[in-house]
Amino acid sequence: MNTTLLFPHYFRYIGWGLILAFLGTWGYLELHPDSGIDGYLTIHVSNDWLSTFYDTTSLDFTDEIMCIALIAGLLFIGFSRERLEDEMINQLRLKALQASVYLNYALLMLAIMLIYGLGFYNILMYNMFTVLLFFIVYFQLTLRKNRRMARRMLAF
Repeated sequence: MNTTLLFPHYFRYIGWGLILAFLGTWGYLELHPDSGIDGYLTIHVSNDWLSTFYDTTSLDFTDEIMCIALIAGLLFIGFSRERLEDEMINQLRLKALQASVYLNYALLMLAIMLIYGLGFYNILMYNMFTVLLFFIVYFQLTLRKNRRMARRMLAF
């Protein structure tokens, strides 16, 4: 079976490290908003070309780096190989991906009908991550259920 589009198994651990780094940084920034971490990831531009597009002469990349770390971590966890990768696991992965896309867009359609203004913008921001989150949760649950059933069948 061809699984060349999957990351190696150890990428799962790298993904968990990226997610833990994201959660740690996000939690620290929520508890200490004036901590000065933003200053390390801010680029100050001395000329006026930036001020023609924005109201500032500095760019803060904290949120962008944190979102990239979260997306990369979720991708590494969701699309890394299992230790024993076979066609059944590939089929479960495909089913989980399909179900997560359906669920995500059903929730997005519900949000379109019920939420307006700035709250909808926040929903769209979270929507970037929910497809991967739903996929990982659904895939891991079905994988555990399938392994539990296989152990029961072997016990008989």
